[in-house]
Amino acid sequence: MADGSLPKSTLEKYVKEALPDECKLAKPAMDLVVDCCNEFVLMITAKANEISEHEHKNSINPEHIIQALKELEFDAYLDEVNDALDAFKDDRKAVKQQKQESKKNKQGVQLTQEELIELQNKLFAEARAAALAADPSGNNDE
Repeated sequence: MADGSLPKSTLEKYVKEALPDECKLAKPAMDLVVDCCNEFVLMITAKANEISEHEHKNSINPEHIIQALKELEFDAYLDEVNDALDAFKDDRKAVKQQKQESKKNKQGVQLTQEELIELQNKLFAEARAAALAADPSGNNDE
């Protein structure tokens, strides 16, 4: 992956998950899908970089990606992108909260066994929800 492309094995996994079990994808077709995915990412990144530079920013922010999708007429992806961004923000908030709770525990605040189990179940549920939200095949069956 030194060339900056997406990991082929990961893309193959996603493609296989998106196809029916009885469907196979020939190697040249898989290579074409991988090339298209890489081109898509490069195109969006390049446009987002133009937008960030135009705003005199040194970093590409999520808003730049969203604007790039709009300018490149990929509006069909906006709902999923916004959902993924919201899930990411929720995850970050949960991690921050978990770190704060962990810090409290280290300072001598003890949680009961029931509170620890409740926290663990909450974290498992959040992780499951994030994994389902991140499933690019749209197949949420487990």
